Amino acid sequence: MKALHSGWIALLALGLLSPALHAVTCGELDSEQKIRAFLAETKAANPLWRDELSVYLELSPCEGDDCARKNRNRRIALLQNIHLVRTGNKRRVYVMKGPNSGQCLISRDRRDFICSQCDATSNSSCRSIVRDTTSGRIMGTNLDVTDFDPFASEDFASVCSDVEGKAKFLKIETARKSGQGTYERIVSIVDKERGVPVTTNYFADGTLRKVYRFFPKYYVKIGGQWIATIMRVRTTQGSEKQYLFETQVRVLPDGKGGILLFPDPSNDPQLKGYDIHSLFFTD
Repeated sequence: MKALHSGWIALLALGLLSPALHAVTCGELDSEQKIRAFLAETKAANPLWRDELSVYLELSPCEGDDCARKNRNRRIALLQNIHLVRTGNKRRVYVMKGPNSGQCLISRDRRDFICSQCDATSNSSCRSIVRDTTSGRIMGTNLDVTDFDPFASEDFASVCSDVEGKAKFLKIETARKSGQGTYERIVSIVDKERGVPVTTNYFADGTLRKVYRFFPKYYVKIGGQWIATIMRVRTTQGSEKQYLFETQVRVLPDGKGGILLFPDPSNDPQLKGYDIHSLFFTD
């Protein structure tokens, strides 16, 4: 919640938001500082991109023919339930159900580890693995927790424009101006009333390579912040309908009408009584 609070204060200081009104226009997003502050606020709407959280997710990945309706059984066999804990630069992805069940992937500082025996609060049989510094991919999927990083990078510049015929949305184009990386341009469509993403489109070599799609009716409000409970990520070949890999994501329900997402990991009942930092021990 600390990062979310800081982003909120930044937007208030820039005069883009008031406590009673969240909507913003491109006329107000007239500088890099203002656009970055706005994008930092939209970041919190995607559970994968929050800097602090504990969340339980159902992941449905597929590749190639496994995505076809006729091969639904193959896709079901790949279904995973994971527990993701993130605090700052530390991440832990524990596979609770599905392929690789019982394993976890831990990232801390500049090192990554895969542990073959894990449960909700402990790790064992861990080994260091070579980190791909350009990737924070969740194993078995095309989800990458670093995909939001360009929005905060000095290597990229962003501009805002209106979406023709759709007054409720803004388009923010983020283009690389220096450095190297996977993507050269990112086009985000944002619901300006709620400050949440609708689609985030990633381009490389002039071709659409990845699309994050969010669904307005599957947002819920937690602590005054809209959070996506369902999203879809496609690795594409020029269009969202032409894709090589797809992962559908659902935040798991808590059985009480809510969801299993905790912006402060220490409020996760499963982690009560544990030192959060001990989740990242691999010795």
